[in-house]
Amino acid sequence: MIQNISVIGSGIMGSGIAQALAMGGKGVKLYDVSEESLQKAYSGITKSLSRFVKAGRMTEEEAQEIVANIVAVTTLEEACKDVELVIEAVPENLALKEEGVAGKEEIDKAIRLGLNYPMGPFELADYVGLDTMLFASQGLTEAFGERFRAPQALVKLVEAGHLGKKTGKGFYDYTKEKEGVKR
Repeated sequence: MIQNISVIGSGIMGSGIAQALAMGGKGVKLYDVSEESLQKAYSGITKSLSRFVKAGRMTEEEAQEIVANIVAVTTLEEACKDVELVIEAVPENLALKEEGVAGKEEIDKAIRLGLNYPMGPFELADYVGLDTMLFASQGLTEAFGERFRAPQALVKLVEAGHLGKKTGKGFYDYTKEKEGVKR
């Protein structure tokens, strides 16, 4: 079971997520680039918990334990160290979002370990066949609209004939696997 979680972004959403996780007994690292933002988040969490105490829903000691479960950090390295899950809650600003972009390997690993799935989404797409994934996406786009449009990376791979395991290349390169060496 996941016990240690990092929340990237300490705004209203991030601090709310951190508080909810800490109330559930999880260890939380709350990350922001600004100490001032972290202080504001702690203030909001403390204020929220005091309302629970005043309403008789928890004791002052329980509120203090919840706050103690939240550790403020100002570096991404520290935020991601020794945690099993990272939740991104930064504003819809591309420059901020790119700070936390993960590669296909990290995404597949997170899905395998975090959800206990046998493979991640990129591995699964390669296994199913990228042409099949593109065909399914096109059908969904026709039926349900643009939100199901295939990503350009998928379209380009299919156009190049990289269809996944069946051709030896897709999101991953399987040609070395055939020579006895795994990716």
